[in-house]
Amino acid sequence: TVAHLGLFVCLLTWRPEADQSHVMFIIAIIWGLCDSIWLVQINAYYGILFPGREEAAFSNFRLWESVGYII
Repeated sequence: TVAHLGLFVCLLTWRPEADQSHVMFIIAIIWGLCDSIWLVQINAYYGILFPGREEAAFSNFRLWESVGYII
């Protein structure tokens, strides 16, 4: 999304200073909001793609999500 792209640019260009600790908290909050939106959208999409086989689809999604965390 545009918000994620903006966060990437912000993180790549921002030079943190001692009196700007609040900026890191703001970035974390926005990142969490964007991530939660993506997670809900993907879960809904899997439910649409695999009608009647939702349990297998969601299990597969969680498996690959966990593999991604390991990497």
